Amino acid sequence: MNDYIGAQIGRYHITEIIGKGGLSLVCKAFDSLLERYVALKIIREDSISPNAQPKISSRFADEAKTLAMLNHPNIVQVYDFGKYKGAPYIVMELLGGGSLKQKMDHT
Repeated sequence: MNDYIGAQIGRYHITEIIGKGGLSLVCKAFDSLLERYVALKIIREDSISPNAQPKISSRFADEAKTLAMLNHPNIVQVYDFGKYKGAPYIVMELLGGGSLKQKMDHT
């Protein structure tokens, strides 16, 4: 997973891993074109079998499209979508303040 730190994914330079789930990683990345930090969510290559990759990639693309259609103050904005070494990724607004799990643990 730390292999992503320092990686260049298109115009995005990964600076740190800020979260991980069963299927994906969320990284803090610098958008060199717009000169801002973003959250980049990418499917973990080690999390799915080669046979499941097309289905997971399709569901991930659907997630990106659905999120991109939404506009609400409580939903992060989607800026971009693409593939890196065959793994799909979504580029989203980066919010501070920790993860949802961290916030829920402190209530």
